Amino acid sequence: MVKVIPNAQAAADADAPLACFRTADVAVSRVPSMKARCDGCGAQIWIALSSPHDGRRVICLQCAIEEIKAAGDDPTFLVTELQMADAKKHAH
Repeated sequence: MVKVIPNAQAAADADAPLACFRTADVAVSRVPSMKARCDGCGAQIWIALSSPHDGRRVICLQCAIEEIKAAGDDPTFLVTELQMADAKKHAH
């Protein structure tokens, strides 16, 4: 099973990458954040300043969903219905 978790839960699992919103999908972050690049596709993403900064992989939600699907797992636990709709819009 692929372990990809949202930032709010990331502190509990140091091996899991952080899954972050793309700046193209969320123009203004709702929490204090910095911009970075997705380690999967290179898209610009928001990383919450409160998330762990311990060298783990940082990926966008779309890459997280693709990694979970590739492992044969169900990604619906990762995202809300709105986020899933955004991911489908950007699916390859």
